Amino acid sequence: MAAGADKRDRGRLDACARFSAAIDQDATAARRAPSWHVRAMAARGADDGDDGGRRQSTDFITPEGLQRIQDEIAHLWRVERPQVTRDVSWAAELGDRSENADYIYGKKRLREIDRRLRFLGKRVEALTVVRTRPDPNGKATFGSWVTVEDEDGERARYRLVGPDEFDVSRGWISVRSPMGRALLGKQEGDDVEVVRPRGAASFEIVAVQYTPPDDETTEIGYNPP
Repeated sequence: MAAGADKRDRGRLDACARFSAAIDQDATAARRAPSWHVRAMAARGADDGDDGGRRQSTDFITPEGLQRIQDEIAHLWRVERPQVTRDVSWAAELGDRSENADYIYGKKRLREIDRRLRFLGKRVEALTVVRTRPDPNGKATFGSWVTVEDEDGERARYRLVGPDEFDVSRGWISVRSPMGRALLGKQEGDDVEVVRPRGAASFEIVAVQYTPPDDETTEIGYNPP
Protein backbone atom coordinates (compact mmCIF):
# COMPACT_ATOMS: atom_id res chain seq x y z
CA MET A 1 0.00 0.00 0.00
CA ALA A 2 2.77 2.43 0.97
CA ALA A 3 4.69 1.58 -2.20
CA GLY A 4 1.61 2.33 -4.29
CA ALA A 5 1.11 5.66 -2.55
CA ASP A 6 4.75 6.57 -3.12
CA LYS A 7 4.41 5.69 -6.79
CA ARG A 8 1.34 7.91 -7.13
CA ASP A 9 3.14 10.72 -5.33
CA ARG A 10 6.10 10.45 -7.67
CA GLY A 11 3.78 10.46 -10.65
CA ARG A 12 2.08 13.63 -9.45
CA LEU A 13 5.42 15.29 -8.79
CA ASP A 14 6.75 14.31 -12.22
CA ALA A 15 3.63 15.64 -13.93
CA CYS A 16 3.84 18.91 -12.03
CA ALA A 17 7.54 19.16 -12.82
CA ARG A 18 6.81 18.90 -16.54
CA PHE A 19 4.02 21.45 -16.24
CA SER A 20 6.08 23.89 -14.17
CA ALA A 21 9.05 23.56 -16.50
CA ALA A 22 6.79 24.45 -19.41
CA ILE A 23 5.58 27.53 -17.55
CA ASP A 24 9.16 28.48 -16.81
CA GLN A 25 10.04 28.18 -20.50
CA ASP A 26 7.01 30.29 -21.44
CA ALA A 27 7.99 32.96 -18.92
CA THR A 28 11.51 33.09 -20.34
CA ALA A 29 10.19 33.23 -23.89
CA ALA A 30 7.75 35.95 -22.94
CA ARG A 31 10.57 38.27 -21.95
CA ARG A 32 12.06 37.81 -25.43
CA ALA A 33 9.13 37.32 -27.79
CA PRO A 34 5.87 36.44 -26.02
CA SER A 35 4.34 33.19 -27.24
CA TRP A 36 0.85 34.10 -26.07
CA HIS A 37 -1.13 36.93 -27.63
CA VAL A 38 0.57 40.15 -26.45
CA ARG A 39 -0.57 43.45 -27.83
CA ALA A 40 -0.12 47.12 -27.12
CA MET A 41 -3.56 48.68 -27.45
CA ALA A 42 -5.39 51.59 -25.92
CA ALA A 43 -7.41 50.36 -22.99
CA ARG A 44 -10.58 52.06 -24.05
CA GLY A 45 -10.55 50.21 -27.35
CA ALA A 46 -9.72 46.97 -25.55
CA ASP A 47 -12.57 47.47 -23.11
CA ASP A 48 -14.96 48.13 -25.97
CA GLY A 49 -14.07 44.78 -27.54
CA ASP A 50 -11.40 45.39 -30.17
CA ASP A 51 -10.54 41.70 -29.91
CA GLY A 52 -13.72 40.67 -31.69
CA GLY A 53 -15.58 40.27 -28.41
CA ARG A 54 -13.46 37.28 -27.41
CA ARG A 55 -11.83 38.95 -24.41
CA GLN A 56 -13.02 40.90 -21.41
CA SER A 57 -11.06 43.71 -19.76
CA THR A 58 -10.41 41.30 -16.87
CA ASP A 59 -7.97 39.55 -19.24
CA PHE A 60 -5.76 42.63 -19.54
CA ILE A 61 -2.61 43.34 -17.57
CA THR A 62 0.19 45.92 -17.63
CA PRO A 63 3.74 44.81 -18.55
CA GLU A 64 4.74 45.34 -14.91
CA GLY A 65 1.90 43.12 -13.73
CA LEU A 66 2.90 40.32 -16.08
CA GLN A 67 6.50 40.57 -14.91
CA ARG A 68 5.36 40.15 -11.32
CA ILE A 69 3.50 36.94 -12.23
CA GLN A 70 6.57 35.65 -14.05
CA ASP A 71 8.68 36.46 -10.99
CA GLU A 72 6.30 34.54 -8.74
CA ILE A 73 6.35 31.52 -11.05
CA ALA A 74 10.14 31.59 -11.08
CA HIS A 75 10.32 31.86 -7.27
CA LEU A 76 7.87 29.02 -6.68
CA TRP A 77 9.49 26.70 -9.19
CA ARG A 78 13.17 27.50 -8.73
CA VAL A 79 13.34 28.37 -5.03
CA GLU A 80 10.42 27.34 -2.84
CA ARG A 81 9.36 24.06 -4.44
CA PRO A 82 12.88 22.55 -4.48
CA GLN A 83 13.34 23.53 -0.83
CA VAL A 84 10.01 22.02 0.25
CA THR A 85 10.77 18.88 -1.78
CA ARG A 86 14.08 18.50 0.07
CA ASP A 87 12.30 19.00 3.39
CA VAL A 88 9.75 16.32 2.54
CA SER A 89 12.47 13.87 1.50
CA TRP A 90 14.34 14.50 4.75
CA ALA A 91 11.16 14.07 6.82
CA ALA A 92 10.26 10.84 4.99
CA GLU A 93 13.53 9.29 6.12
CA LEU A 94 12.59 9.75 9.77
CA GLY A 95 10.11 6.87 9.79
CA ASP A 96 6.34 6.72 10.34
CA ARG A 97 4.86 9.32 8.00
CA SER A 98 1.36 9.18 9.50
CA GLU A 99 2.57 10.97 12.63
CA ASN A 100 5.37 13.00 11.07
CA ALA A 101 4.30 16.65 11.24
CA ASP A 102 7.14 17.86 9.01
CA TYR A 103 6.27 15.33 6.33
CA ILE A 104 2.53 16.07 6.48
CA TYR A 105 3.05 19.84 6.37
CA GLY A 106 5.57 19.54 3.53
CA LYS A 107 3.23 17.45 1.40
CA LYS A 108 0.44 19.93 2.03
CA ARG A 109 2.66 22.84 1.06
CA LEU A 110 3.73 21.05 -2.14
CA ARG A 111 0.08 20.66 -3.11
CA GLU A 112 -0.50 24.36 -2.45
CA ILE A 113 2.49 25.34 -4.56
CA ASP A 114 1.40 23.10 -7.43
CA ARG A 115 -2.15 24.50 -7.34
CA ARG A 116 -0.74 28.02 -7.43
CA LEU A 117 1.52 27.17 -10.38
CA ARG A 118 -1.41 25.69 -12.29
CA PHE A 119 -3.52 28.78 -11.58
CA LEU A 120 -0.76 31.18 -12.64
CA GLY A 121 -0.11 29.14 -15.78
CA LYS A 122 -3.76 29.41 -16.81
CA ARG A 123 -3.82 33.14 -16.09
CA VAL A 124 -0.70 33.77 -18.16
CA GLU A 125 -2.26 31.97 -21.11
CA ALA A 126 -5.42 34.09 -20.83
CA LEU A 127 -3.82 37.50 -20.31
CA THR A 128 -3.17 40.19 -22.90
CA VAL A 129 -0.52 42.79 -22.12
CA VAL A 130 -1.72 46.37 -22.61
CA ARG A 131 0.85 49.15 -22.63
CA THR A 132 -0.27 52.58 -21.48
CA ARG A 133 -0.72 54.94 -24.40
CA PRO A 134 -1.91 58.56 -24.34
CA ASP A 135 -5.45 59.10 -25.54
CA PRO A 136 -5.73 61.95 -28.10
CA ASN A 137 -8.73 63.32 -26.19
CA GLY A 138 -7.07 63.05 -22.79
CA LYS A 139 -9.33 60.24 -21.58
CA ALA A 140 -8.41 57.80 -18.84
CA THR A 141 -7.20 54.54 -20.37
CA PHE A 142 -5.96 51.24 -19.01
CA GLY A 143 -2.72 51.82 -17.11
CA SER A 144 -3.18 55.57 -16.74
CA TRP A 145 -3.07 57.53 -13.49
CA VAL A 146 -6.16 59.55 -12.58
CA THR A 147 -6.29 62.20 -9.86
CA VAL A 148 -9.70 62.94 -8.42
CA GLU A 149 -11.08 65.42 -5.89
CA ASP A 150 -14.05 64.66 -3.66
CA GLU A 151 -16.75 67.00 -2.38
CA ASP A 152 -14.61 67.93 0.64
CA GLY A 153 -11.67 68.97 -1.52
CA GLU A 154 -9.61 65.87 -0.70
CA ARG A 155 -7.56 64.49 -3.56
CA ALA A 156 -6.56 60.92 -4.38
CA ARG A 157 -4.68 59.33 -7.25
CA TYR A 158 -5.52 55.98 -8.81
CA ARG A 159 -3.97 53.85 -11.49
CA LEU A 160 -6.35 51.79 -13.65
CA VAL A 161 -5.02 48.23 -13.90
CA GLY A 162 -6.21 44.65 -14.28
CA PRO A 163 -7.63 42.54 -11.43
CA ASP A 164 -4.44 40.44 -11.28
CA GLU A 165 -2.35 43.42 -10.19
CA PHE A 166 -4.51 45.76 -8.13
CA ASP A 167 -2.85 47.11 -5.00
CA VAL A 168 -5.01 49.30 -2.77
CA SER A 169 -1.99 50.48 -0.76
CA ARG A 170 -0.55 52.05 -3.92
CA GLY A 171 -3.84 53.27 -5.34
CA TRP A 172 -3.76 50.70 -8.16
CA ILE A 173 -7.39 49.72 -8.74
CA SER A 174 -9.03 47.23 -11.06
CA VAL A 175 -10.87 48.60 -14.08
CA ARG A 176 -13.74 46.36 -12.98
CA SER A 177 -14.03 47.96 -9.53
CA PRO A 178 -16.76 50.59 -9.03
CA MET A 179 -14.19 53.42 -9.07
CA GLY A 180 -12.34 51.91 -12.03
CA ARG A 181 -15.52 51.62 -14.07
CA ALA A 182 -16.46 55.20 -13.26
CA LEU A 183 -13.05 56.63 -14.27
CA LEU A 184 -12.30 54.62 -17.41
CA GLY A 185 -12.93 56.73 -20.52
CA LYS A 186 -13.41 59.98 -18.60
CA GLN A 187 -11.21 63.08 -18.87
CA GLU A 188 -10.05 66.08 -16.88
CA GLY A 189 -12.99 68.20 -15.73
CA ASP A 190 -15.51 65.35 -15.81
CA ASP A 191 -17.62 64.60 -12.75
CA VAL A 192 -18.22 60.97 -11.82
CA GLU A 193 -20.40 59.29 -9.23
CA VAL A 194 -19.28 56.09 -7.58
CA VAL A 195 -21.68 53.80 -5.74
CA ARG A 196 -19.81 52.29 -2.81
CA PRO A 197 -20.94 50.00 0.03
CA ARG A 198 -21.11 52.99 2.36
CA GLY A 199 -23.03 55.09 -0.15
CA ALA A 200 -22.65 57.10 -3.34
CA ALA A 201 -19.88 59.68 -3.67
CA SER A 202 -19.11 62.29 -6.32
CA PHE A 203 -15.66 63.13 -7.64
CA GLU A 204 -14.16 65.55 -10.14
CA ILE A 205 -11.30 64.39 -12.33
CA VAL A 206 -8.49 66.92 -12.00
CA ALA A 207 -5.72 65.16 -13.91
CA VAL A 208 -5.05 62.19 -16.22
CA GLN A 209 -1.45 60.99 -16.69
CA TYR A 210 -0.01 58.34 -18.96
CA THR A 211 3.47 58.19 -17.45
CA PRO A 212 4.37 57.43 -13.82
CA PRO A 213 4.16 60.43 -11.49
CA ASP A 214 7.50 61.61 -10.11
CA ASP A 215 6.82 60.09 -6.69
CA GLU A 216 5.85 56.65 -7.97
CA THR A 217 7.67 53.70 -9.43
CA THR A 218 6.05 51.02 -11.55
CA GLU A 219 8.45 48.34 -10.31
CA ILE A 220 6.30 45.80 -8.44
CA GLY A 221 8.53 42.77 -8.14
CA TYR A 222 7.21 39.68 -6.39
CA ASN A 223 7.80 39.62 -2.63
CA PRO A 224 7.50 36.12 -1.17
CA PRO A 225 5.23 35.98 1.91
